[in-house]
Amino acid sequence: ASVEGRLTRAGTSSSTPTPPPPIAGSYKGSFQAHIQIRDRSGTTPSTTNAMVTDLVELTISAGGVVTGPGFGCLLDGTLTPRNRPERIHTGPVVATGCTDAAMNGTYATQAHTEGNGTLQVRLELETETADIKTTVKIHGVAPRVAL
Repeated sequence: ASVEGRLTRAGTSSSTPTPPPPIAGSYKGSFQAHIQIRDRSGTTPSTTNAMVTDLVELTISAGGVVTGPGFGCLLDGTLTPRNRPERIHTGPVVATGCTDAAMNGTYATQAHTEGNGTLQVRLELETETADIKTTVKIHGVAPRVAL
């Protein structure tokens, strides 16, 4: 005797979910930057916090090269796939020439596309020179734009 059948978990679909679109493309959207500077150089330590919002434009090539302006900076880096099904890409992105010099540096970056084609991005930078520690966290969601 033989038994043939198909098992499915209750409340689930047997169809494969549609993966998000590829990351390559041009994106433009509003991003927020949270900047924290801790100065422990004097007799009284101080912490300064700021939040800035700006329009960021990113172009990502099929090879993962990222370029674009934002926050008075030129952004340039490379993202590589870390997790293919979710299309999460990570890598260093360098910000140079920033209006606020505290934002210059190499950011650990994570990006992925949503099902509707928008790009979600997180960039994080932490530096420490002498007794001054700077932390910058930038995040945003940018719709895909036509070239």
